Amino acid sequence: MKNRKYSFLIIIALFLTYAGCSSSSDDVNGASDTLDMKDVVEQQNGELKETTSATENKFRDKEEVSYTYEVQLGAYQSEVNAEVQSSTAKLKFANKQVSLKNVDNMFKINMSGFKNREEAMDYLAKAIEEGFTDSFVIELKYLMHGNK
Repeated sequence: MKNRKYSFLIIIALFLTYAGCSSSSDDVNGASDTLDMKDVVEQQNGELKETTSATENKFRDKEEVSYTYEVQLGAYQSEVNAEVQSSTAKLKFANKQVSLKNVDNMFKINMSGFKNREEAMDYLAKAIEEGFTDSFVIELKYLMHGNK
């Protein structure tokens, strides 16, 4: 009986958790450039006065630094297979940096060193021609927090 009681309480808690937010994503994403914050300031004669001052939006003090592009040539579960493919890629693309990374037990082969997106797209076409048919371009965006 206790297990049924706890199960029922868990179901109610989950329902309340997921049903509690009724705002759409547009409401959440529609942050304005400045936020108004009301302060109550006590004047010299003892009266209270409400003032409004603009504050910076915390999402705005991120400054975009740069974009870089990589071509992912493949992702493999077998480390041996990934090493063979990585060696092949290093021979075929000797003028670019080819790296092999273990990400969550998937061995990913990435090619980097591109000046811009267009160059990465050109090398994507070359990679597909060379037999890396599952290749795609990755855009990496680097952000720096600004102090305003």
